[in-house]
Amino acid sequence: MQDEKKQNVTELKKGIRWEVFIPAFFVVAVAAIVGIVDKDALTKASNMFFFWSLDSFGWLYQISIMASVVLVAVVTFSKLGSFRIGGKDAKPKYSFWTWFAMTLTGGIATGIVTWGVNEPLIYYGNVWGELDQLGIEAGTHQAAVFAMARSFYNWTFVPYAIYALCGLLVSYIYYHKKGSLTVTSTLKPLFGDRVTKPLSSAIIDTLSMLALTIGLATGLTMCITLVITGLKGVYGIQESLPLFIGIGAAIIFAFTFSSYVGLDKGLKIVGSLNAWFYYGLLALLLITGPTLFILRIGTAGLASWMHNFWLWGLDPIDIGGEALTRSWT
Repeated sequence: MQDEKKQNVTELKKGIRWEVFIPAFFVVAVAAIVGIVDKDALTKASNMFFFWSLDSFGWLYQISIMASVVLVAVVTFSKLGSFRIGGKDAKPKYSFWTWFAMTLTGGIATGIVTWGVNEPLIYYGNVWGELDQLGIEAGTHQAAVFAMARSFYNWTFVPYAIYALCGLLVSYIYYHKKGSLTVTSTLKPLFGDRVTKPLSSAIIDTLSMLALTIGLATGLTMCITLVITGLKGVYGIQESLPLFIGIGAAIIFAFTFSSYVGLDKGLKIVGSLNAWFYYGLLALLLITGPTLFILRIGTAGLASWMHNFWLWGLDPIDIGGEALTRSWT
């Protein structure tokens, strides 16, 4: 424990890495300014880069994701799973259910609230042509089963395999190799000291920071949009820029404050409260029903998901089609 505290203090004393912060901040600032001045231009440029990356590297994304699933499964169910992060005498700081609550609400909370209902309905109705290449007719029982199965695929083991693998790498390097909490440190065992050189590490960690920032911005925007939609539907409050900024500022303040006070007083409490809220919604849904239909369609969707898991997991675009694979997965 004392070694861990000393290591944390050492990390804090290093301060801001300006060679990483400045380039990342510059890119984000330029994108924000362009978005304010010409939102359509930013949207067009972002979509162009996004779809180019999927067309060029979609196959690599899919292979990498499935590899993550396999690696996490191997670690979990082999002798490696008994390896204790932090040393043989290390004890879990929180209970299993506390960790579960924090990872649940910190991983897919906003996304699952936003898309938990919308996504299956979009598949079911073939809104953007998701079923065109699959030979499934919209609005049928087969479409409903597919909608549940595909939603299970997008929101269960696949994303959490990615999170778990990244967390495992960083924690192992930090606690056992005394490395820093950076992506660069996780690459050192593979590529040696050359990745830790100033220029290499700056480039790698800058790209990592950009990816993290863009990911957080996506989740934040999704959350703000969800709140605004709720306010409009319930109270008739119209969408506006001041409202968008105000909700965003409130969310950022809550997140920053909970992070500042630490896991014990912040994220642990917030995560647990959110998790219990989820459990309450689930119980309410099962009680009010239609319970039998939920259980039947859920079981059928689970079977379809298990049957198609590897087919979907290794499909860059050629099996499911553009509307399904590129726009969703």
